[in-house]
Amino acid sequence: MGLHPGDRGDTWREDDRGRGEGHSKDHRPDLLQLVWILTVAADGAVPIAHRLESGNTEDSTTHIATWDSLCALLGRNDFLYVADCKLATRENMEHIDKGGGRFVSVLPARGRRTGHSGATGGP
Repeated sequence: MGLHPGDRGDTWREDDRGRGEGHSKDHRPDLLQLVWILTVAADGAVPIAHRLESGNTEDSTTHIATWDSLCALLGRNDFLYVADCKLATRENMEHIDKGGGRFVSVLPARGRRTGHSGATGGP
């Protein structure tokens, strides 16, 4: 089974409950924000879990709690956790690895050097 935490994008609502100080991609301070974390089955058709966080929550800080809650909900850790580049922090990846889990993510483009494959050894 593979599980995919959804990309939060920008989500707005009309009242102040859970409001954060985040900024919309449209640069509209009048739009209140929240972070909606949705995890779906590998086929993308079945929601498995969800939770809400304050609008100023950094995406990379949500993965450990998501991983832990999925392990508790499913009673196992043998699923494949697939996420965007916000998963790719040392803390997140070590947590899943030490928990016996597997994950797939892309590395962030920032800091990437053109023409360098990252391979070691050999000329």
